[in-house]
Amino acid sequence: MTDLIKRLQEAEEGCPLLDREIWVALEFDGRSSPIDAPEYTTSLDAALALAERLGFSVSQILNEALEGPSGEGIWATGWNPDKPHAPQIAKFVCIAILKATDTGREA
Repeated sequence: MTDLIKRLQEAEEGCPLLDREIWVALEFDGRSSPIDAPEYTTSLDAALALAERLGFSVSQILNEALEGPSGEGIWATGWNPDKPHAPQIAKFVCIAILKATDTGREA
């Protein structure tokens, strides 16, 4: 999980390959192919739906995506709130979900 988090942090933007890796890490149920993975890293709706499906508080995940527990969230990237960029926020939501899952935090 740590490797996937690092790749997401280093990626300039989300992509289908990262979406499939998230699918395999968190949701793969053996019945469907990861090729069908939602666009978690580029769609804010898909990323937030993933947080809800995993039982996380959407508001808490969003806060962690924006602020980050150690100030490494989207605000630290120089993101301009006057020009919303939902795909970039989606990537940070995925990072927050993976970090919460990796630490075994209660939903």
